[in-house]
Amino acid sequence: MNQNFDRSNDRNIILISPPMVTTDWTPRDIGPSSPGVPMGLLSIGSILMENGYHVKILDGFLGKIDLSAELDQALKQMSRGKVLFVGISARTTQLPSAVKAATIIRKDFPDMPLVWGGTHPTLFPEETCTDPLVDVVVIGEGEYACLELAQALSGLKPFSTIKGIMFKDADRKVVFTGPRTPIDLNDLPFPRYELFDIDDYLHRPMISGDGPRRGKTTKLLHLHTGMGCPFRCTFCINTTIYRDGKYYQKSLYRGKSATRILDEIQMLIDRYGVEHISFVDECFLVDKKRLFKLLDGIEERGLKFTWSTVGKAHYIKDTYLSKDVVKRMRNLGCVLLGFGAESGSQRILDYLKKDITTQQVEHAAKITNDNKIISEFSFMIGLPQESIGDMFKTVDFIKKLKKIGEYVMTQNVQLYRPYPGGELYNESVRLGFDAPRDIREWTTEKLLEIGGFVKPEYLPWLRNDNKKAMVIRYVTTLLFWDSGRKWESKVTFWWNWVRRAAYAILNGTFKIRRKLGFWALPVECQAVDIIRSVKKFIMSKSDTRKSPL
Repeated sequence: MNQNFDRSNDRNIILISPPMVTTDWTPRDIGPSSPGVPMGLLSIGSILMENGYHVKILDGFLGKIDLSAELDQALKQMSRGKVLFVGISARTTQLPSAVKAATIIRKDFPDMPLVWGGTHPTLFPEETCTDPLVDVVVIGEGEYACLELAQALSGLKPFSTIKGIMFKDADRKVVFTGPRTPIDLNDLPFPRYELFDIDDYLHRPMISGDGPRRGKTTKLLHLHTGMGCPFRCTFCINTTIYRDGKYYQKSLYRGKSATRILDEIQMLIDRYGVEHISFVDECFLVDKKRLFKLLDGIEERGLKFTWSTVGKAHYIKDTYLSKDVVKRMRNLGCVLLGFGAESGSQRILDYLKKDITTQQVEHAAKITNDNKIISEFSFMIGLPQESIGDMFKTVDFIKKLKKIGEYVMTQNVQLYRPYPGGELYNESVRLGFDAPRDIREWTTEKLLEIGGFVKPEYLPWLRNDNKKAMVIRYVTTLLFWDSGRKWESKVTFWWNWVRRAAYAILNGTFKIRRKLGFWALPVECQAVDIIRSVKKFIMSKSDTRKSPL
């Protein structure tokens, strides 16, 4: 890319969030579990708008738009010389569509600056930047880096003065400008939700006051309140991005102030009539003083809304978030707390450096259930070093949690996927996982499955272990399909009956297999596949909205 190319008359910027785990851009209907507003592009777009730039965001991740048609319109705008740069935000799972979009743009407009950011380019800036489809990589948080890039492309400053980016110089050599100092999130402009067709994101099902199995369509939006994490889980990218290193400066956790959060809540209620807010923050509960100020502010301002967020289970204890505090949280709108439980085996929790115990997880479930707050736990299986015994402990622990009460729920158990970042990914590579070496390799058919719903045979430590593979199939697809968000499902009476009957049968066969140690001939897996196919066919012939098994 020619750094001296004069685009000083261009004030338009296009930002793209590609679809996940696919190159099929066929528009999809918005469903009950469709994603919310992409927080990163919302924040970047807001600061660009604040400084006089015109921003167009193409959200292919939501799936509703015809991305091919939208990109075609963007290309027409480019043909008139009106676009300053195109930004592409990509997680690893979005790389196939990200490469597809960049290829289309590069073919017709070879001089259009292509700026890549997001999780994957942040973790692998050099291998990303060396690709011909990439001119600049924004490493980490991109708000001010993108603003300065816009200024540089307008001829107002040299690229070399912009910290936190990687670019190709005139000789096509990759240049890193040095790590960027983390910003104070309170200095960011208020998010401009009008960058999106907000009706596509606003209406989602949420639990009603009649219990966790009842839902209603609610005006729901996400609100970003913090960045980073002070903990050390080996599977998490936060242990890479927010630690000192070649590309990063240490920033364990930064959160918006209680006053700033309250002002944004007020804005969402006043402007959009929001009834439920999902706080996007991996450590929302880590700052006890902020939480208490937030609760005080909700009460003092008379704000009426429900809310949900995530945290660590060990926060729920007498010396931190006591029973009385949790009760107050419920009275002031908290209806759901998500917790990463990960495993029912303490040995595996210690191996993952979760710094929690199964007893703490169980205690959190009991306290939240007593206060009619849904606790939603996530689990993984198929980890390196995990034994069959560890897997069975996870199964038993999930069943134990579910017996605590109707407000205790678990997400579908996920097979561990070796996403880049963190100690566990590096261990996966040492154990033989064939890690891609550039963004093109992440788009191969095999790795599309790894990025989405990985199969055990792709993981070296499971490849030749049929017993583990069968247990994993049971746990991830058969045993716990009824553990998810009941309020998001609308299914017919007959399908509920089939599902309950199948659930009882499968639990019985699992107990028999476990007792006998017999894991060959997976006929029940094939039977469930047939049932799903029949259900899909029947639902396609009716107007009833589809829901997962």
